Amino acid sequence: MRALLLLLTPQLIGHVKRRIERLVFTWGEKMLKRPKLKELTDLQANIKAR
Repeated sequence: MRALLLLLTPQLIGHVKRRIERLVFTWGEKMLKRPKLKELTDLQANIKAR
């Protein structure tokens, strides 16, 4: 039972990470489409460019 758990854990963690990444990405896409946050994204782009 314990060996099975050790085998499943990395896959489970990877699956959860992908789910979270997808959620963050879709949320980010929604935020980018809002004109109010255009200034914020421009600010982030400027910080990344430095």
